[in-house]
Amino acid sequence: MPTLGFSAYSLSNRKLGGALGTFKGVAAIGFVPGQGIVVVNATGLHAFDGNGNAIASRTYPEPVGVCLTPDGRTVAVGRGWLRPEAGPPILLGTTKNDGTNRPLEQIRAAAALSSGEYLVSDADARAVMRFSPDGKHLGFFCEARADRLAVDDLDQVVMIERGTPVVIIAGPDGRMLKRIETRGAKNELRNPVDVAVDAFGHIYVLDRDLGGVFVFTPQGQPVTTFSIPEKAPGAFRRATAMAVDDSGRLYIADERLQLVQVYQ
Repeated sequence: MPTLGFSAYSLSNRKLGGALGTFKGVAAIGFVPGQGIVVVNATGLHAFDGNGNAIASRTYPEPVGVCLTPDGRTVAVGRGWLRPEAGPPILLGTTKNDGTNRPLEQIRAAAALSSGEYLVSDADARAVMRFSPDGKHLGFFCEARADRLAVDDLDQVVMIERGTPVVIIAGPDGRMLKRIETRGAKNELRNPVDVAVDAFGHIYVLDRDLGGVFVFTPQGQPVTTFSIPEKAPGAFRRATAMAVDDSGRLYIADERLQLVQVYQ
């Protein structure tokens, strides 16, 4: 893998900020093809067009993420719910052994498959589960303590395993295909906090401790890395979330700057 710091990207002049020009506590960023970027923080979901202009905001109680449906709609993700753009919230739960419902209260992340089904990671269950588009529990997907989920166009699922420097790649059936581990490598993952997939299936992993982005092939082979020296403009040493658009631009939230910076 090339040395961390390889300048595959440079800081652009574009930045995304909220109503006050900044964003505090960004939990997730998502790219919506043909529309733009959505940013999720403690106050809700905020949408921007392709030029970085604010176009809409929706307020939700403590959202933790966002996922995109196959028809291009954004769905806000909360600790126990999913909230599509229109309609009531979808309250998620599983069935206990006695037949009663167990509400999910510690959702960490969610993603949508091409079928419209949701994959939801729950901290209490220590697993990723499948749900129908209307929120019916469909069963177990895989055993993983996933903090972040991303799905490519072939329904390959990429997950960050909580508390470890490990990224898991699973097939549409939940079977593990690859564990990306770089321990002992010159540029090893230390604290991955977000993952994204581009239009070609390349996997982007944001590492907070290193202030860098690792890029892998769809099969998990290393391609390159990207970072900016700590004191240089555009450095992201306290990064929390990331997205990549269909032009390959990176959007990275840095809580030190309280902004989403754009790299191209």
